[in-house]
Amino acid sequence: MKTQVTILAALMILVALSSTLDMVTVTEAQVNCIDSCTTGCVKPTPKETIRCHHECDKKCNRGGKGGSETGA
Repeated sequence: MKTQVTILAALMILVALSSTLDMVTVTEAQVNCIDSCTTGCVKPTPKETIRCHHECDKKCNRGGKGGSETGA
Protein backbone atom coordinates (compact mmCIF):
# COMPACT_ATOMS: atom_id res chain seq x y z
CA MET A 1 0.00 0.00 0.00
CA LYS A 2 2.82 2.41 0.87
CA THR A 3 4.54 1.82 -2.48
CA GLN A 4 1.31 2.60 -4.33
CA VAL A 5 1.00 5.92 -2.51
CA THR A 6 4.63 6.74 -3.30
CA ILE A 7 4.16 5.92 -6.99
CA LEU A 8 0.96 7.99 -7.12
CA ALA A 9 2.71 10.96 -5.50
CA ALA A 10 5.60 10.72 -7.96
CA LEU A 11 3.21 10.64 -10.92
CA MET A 12 1.33 13.68 -9.63
CA ILE A 13 4.60 15.61 -9.31
CA LEU A 14 5.59 14.67 -12.88
CA VAL A 15 2.21 15.79 -14.24
CA ALA A 16 2.49 19.11 -12.39
CA LEU A 17 5.99 19.73 -13.75
CA SER A 18 5.08 18.85 -17.33
CA SER A 19 2.05 21.16 -17.32
CA THR A 20 4.23 24.03 -16.08
CA LEU A 21 6.70 23.46 -18.93
CA ASP A 22 3.89 23.59 -21.50
CA MET A 23 2.71 26.95 -20.16
CA VAL A 24 6.21 28.41 -20.50
CA THR A 25 6.39 27.27 -24.13
CA VAL A 26 3.07 28.97 -25.00
CA THR A 27 4.17 32.21 -23.35
CA GLU A 28 7.46 32.23 -25.26
CA ALA A 29 5.62 31.57 -28.52
CA GLN A 30 3.33 34.55 -27.90
CA VAL A 31 6.32 36.80 -27.21
CA ASN A 32 8.03 35.64 -30.41
CA CYS A 33 4.86 36.25 -32.44
CA ILE A 34 4.33 39.74 -31.03
CA ASP A 35 8.01 40.61 -31.45
CA SER A 36 8.16 39.51 -35.07
CA CYS A 37 4.85 41.20 -35.91
CA THR A 38 5.59 44.54 -34.25
CA THR A 39 9.00 44.66 -35.93
CA GLY A 40 7.11 45.28 -39.17
CA CYS A 41 5.08 48.13 -37.61
CA VAL A 42 7.39 50.93 -38.73
CA LYS A 43 4.82 53.38 -40.12
CA PRO A 44 5.10 57.06 -41.11
CA THR A 45 2.63 58.28 -38.47
CA PRO A 46 2.18 57.35 -34.81
CA LYS A 47 -1.52 56.65 -35.44
CA GLU A 48 -0.68 53.98 -38.04
CA THR A 49 1.97 52.48 -35.76
CA ILE A 50 -0.52 52.17 -32.88
CA ARG A 51 -3.06 50.57 -35.23
CA CYS A 52 -0.44 48.07 -36.39
CA HIS A 53 0.45 47.19 -32.78
CA HIS A 54 -3.24 46.56 -32.00
CA GLU A 55 -3.54 44.30 -35.04
CA CYS A 56 -0.46 42.35 -33.89
CA ASP A 57 -1.97 41.96 -30.44
CA LYS A 58 -5.18 40.53 -31.94
CA LYS A 59 -3.24 38.24 -34.28
CA CYS A 60 -0.89 36.83 -31.66
CA ASN A 61 -3.26 36.54 -28.69
CA ARG A 62 -6.48 35.24 -30.23
CA GLY A 63 -7.88 32.28 -28.33
CA GLY A 64 -4.57 31.43 -26.67
CA LYS A 65 -3.17 30.24 -30.01
CA GLY A 66 -0.50 32.91 -30.30
CA GLY A 67 2.87 32.29 -31.77
CA SER A 68 1.92 30.18 -34.75
CA GLU A 69 2.29 33.06 -37.17
CA THR A 70 5.45 35.01 -37.84
CA GLY A 71 6.09 38.14 -39.80
CA ALA A 72 4.11 41.34 -40.18
